Amino acid sequence: MPPPDSQAADARPGLLAALARLIPRRPGIVIDGVRYVERFRPGSLPPLRPGRARVREYDVRFPDGSRARIRCTPRRQYADLVGDWPLIPYRVAATRIRPGARILDARCGTGCGAALLAEAVGPSGAVVALETDGESIRYARRRYPAPTIAFELDDHASLHGELDCAFDAVIAVGALRAGADHAADAAELWRVIAPGGWLLLVAPTVERTARDDDEPGRPAPLDEPALLALVRDLPDLERALPAPGLGAGRAGAWAFKALPDSPSAD
Repeated sequence: MPPPDSQAADARPGLLAALARLIPRRPGIVIDGVRYVERFRPGSLPPLRPGRARVREYDVRFPDGSRARIRCTPRRQYADLVGDWPLIPYRVAATRIRPGARILDARCGTGCGAALLAEAVGPSGAVVALETDGESIRYARRRYPAPTIAFELDDHASLHGELDCAFDAVIAVGALRAGADHAADAAELWRVIAPGGWLLLVAPTVERTARDDDEPGRPAPLDEPALLALVRDLPDLERALPAPGLGAGRAGAWAFKALPDSPSAD
């Protein structure tokens, strides 16, 4: 008969296997080599405080083996987890982008849109993507690494050091903040656009009532007439147009900068 400690050792693997069968594995998904595992099983989240937006946390493993923990909130949305909704304005913008262009993404979020813009400009172009949220930028740099994208922890207020006419186009999704001077912000974005370039302003149409606590610079709700009125006051404007097809709950306006000596018209 084997000694008692040997019997315990022989039984341990079977016990561990039984426990593994009883404890369900956390579901995970893999997209482009990036693995996401939700930290709470469906139905196990704690009760939410009244007026508090639902937050979901995930453990992420990137293709290089590095790991991160992310929080998916109404403001911080990851295309891999929520679907194509964050990409819709960028797909609309990409129809007007030519290879080799230099594009500014004025509030890039978690970076999926900047990655799409980088595909549109090709290897001879460049995308500068700004975001004020540190977690979003850290994730974007690891999820969408590309030599043509520069993800910067900053916002368009930092453009004061940027040269006039530095970009061929600017896309600004939710870059107009609640309580900010929208005319001044739009003028600063317009200043860095080269003649013949364009600006696409996109804003939510309704302010959320349940907001994440870490969203001090939340986007301002603006409708299409308000956005068009904003861009029609810009100097050297060739024309301003509504921007349809941006997805439910969004409004947008195009502004096209006139070339030198070209007539301006709405």
